[in-house]
Amino acid sequence: MEMFVDHSTFLPFDADGSIPFDRLHNHEHAIICLALLVYAASALHLDRARAQCRDALSLLLVAVVFAQELLVFHFHSTDHAGFEGHFHWLLQLVVAACLVTALLGIAFPRSFVVGLVRSACVTFHGVWLIVIGAMVWVPSRVPKGCSLVEEDGRNTVRCHSEASLHRAKALANLQFGWYLSFMTVFVVVLYVIVCRMYPAETAYVRLPPEAGEEEEHLKRKCGVVSGDDDVQGFTPLEIEV
Repeated sequence: MEMFVDHSTFLPFDADGSIPFDRLHNHEHAIICLALLVYAASALHLDRARAQCRDALSLLLVAVVFAQELLVFHFHSTDHAGFEGHFHWLLQLVVAACLVTALLGIAFPRSFVVGLVRSACVTFHGVWLIVIGAMVWVPSRVPKGCSLVEEDGRNTVRCHSEASLHRAKALANLQFGWYLSFMTVFVVVLYVIVCRMYPAETAYVRLPPEAGEEEEHLKRKCGVVSGDDDVQGFTPLEIEV
C-alpha cells in the first residue's frame, strides 16, 4: 500500500520509468514483501506436491527472505545516524538471529531446540516491527526532545539536541531489553505448560545382557555344555536289521 498512497503522484515511478528519491524506501520495503510472497507461494506448492526434501527447501527459502531483509536494512537508503536508524540497527540483530536459526534448521532438522529458538526469533521479529511502527510513526510515542518531521518527502524522527538523541537511543535499547526478557519468559512458560499438557510417553527398551550371560547364551545355542551343567542324555538304541 505504501507504494501508492501518501504521495503526490499515485504511480511509484517517474514519467521516464526511474525511481524517485522519495520512493526508494518504499521500493526497499516492497522487495522484502515480495520475498515473503515468493516464500509463501513456494512453500505451499512444495507441501501440496509432496516434494522430496520440502522441509529443507522451505527453510532455505526462509533463509533467503531473512538474508534479503538483512541486506536491505543494512544498506538502507535512509541514514543510520538518527533515532529511526538506531531501531534499524537493533532490528538487524533480530533478523540475523532468524537467518542463523533457519540455516541451523537445515543442518539439524530434528533438533527441538533449533525449532524452538527459530520460532521465538521470528515472533520477536514481528514484535520489534510493531515497536518500531509505534515509536517512529505515532507522534505521541516519540521520545521527549524529538519530533516527527518531513524530510525528502517522508516522515522521520529528528531530535533537537545531542542529549535528546542519546536519551532516545538509550530508551530504544531499554525497550529492546525489556521485550527480549518478556519474550524469553513467555517462551519458557509456554514450554512448561505444553510439557505438562502433553507429557512424554514412557519408552521401553531392551536392556543389554551381561557379558557372562551373553557368553552362556551363545554356548547353549552352539551346543557347548560345561561340566557343571546337569545334562540328561538318552540311552543308545540297538536296532536289529
